[in-house]
Amino acid sequence: LYAKTINLGVVLPLTGPVAAYGQDVFNGIELANKLNAKLDNGDEVKLIVIDTKGDKLETTSAVNRLIAQDKVIGIIGEATTPNTIQAISIVEDKKIPLIAPVASGDKLLEGKKYASRVCFSDSFQGDKFASYVTKELNLKNAVVIIDQSNVYSLGLAKAFEKSLKENGGKVIKKLAISSGDKDFRAVVSQLKS
Repeated sequence: LYAKTINLGVVLPLTGPVAAYGQDVFNGIELANKLNAKLDNGDEVKLIVIDTKGDKLETTSAVNRLIAQDKVIGIIGEATTPNTIQAISIVEDKKIPLIAPVASGDKLLEGKKYASRVCFSDSFQGDKFASYVTKELNLKNAVVIIDQSNVYSLGLAKAFEKSLKENGGKVIKKLAISSGDKDFRAVVSQLKS
């Protein structure tokens, strides 16, 4: 048998508003591929990388292209929970495995056979942080600042508040911000009051 090239798809936001997440993930993927350029059987893994720009439509297009045109055996991506949900809906139908590197939404993998993730869920992160706040820092009251336009922020805040309450604490104030805000004087003023 001759060694062959195996196509592995990577869909990440490498440009756009959440590019920092995508770039970090891509750096790790690229390093792993360099360190393991060939599989034990001699096969080479070729990364086919598509920039989704953090956009759902771009994600849909990228996943469909990787499966239909590039004939990938699996996909790594996307970075955000909403875009990863979109990608998972496609791979589940096509029976192509997907690994979500940083999408943390609690319900991301419910009922899914072809998707997995390598990061902690929102509930796990929120629970551990609330436990640390109450048990290690001995604090019982907290103020939560939530980015209302960010699913990750909303999920973490919900999990943190639930766990904080279970650990004898409470959220005394919730303050809202939005992605892209540049002036936080109003939030700081509310924190002081």
